[in-house]
Amino acid sequence: MVLKPRSKIKNNPDTKHIPIVALTAYAIKGDQERFLSLGMDDYISKPIDIKKFFNVVDKYVGQKNETEAKLNKQVDAILGEIKRTKHI
Repeated sequence: MVLKPRSKIKNNPDTKHIPIVALTAYAIKGDQERFLSLGMDDYISKPIDIKKFFNVVDKYVGQKNETEAKLNKQVDAILGEIKRTKHI
């Protein structure tokens, strides 16, 4: 795991306000805490849960938009259809 880009971003006065979200395949117990302790602002593990992804992005962007709302409705509809047909 290389954290040099994180240091460069957080040590630069022009970019230190930019949140860094770890997007990783590391998903065992304790990984989230480890990434946060290394200075990440947030953590998302793979496979990506699209709702969690949008929630994390929204946390840092600070506002929801219509595109996100439409995508969430589409995701809900697709997941509902999959569950209805018992594919998951």
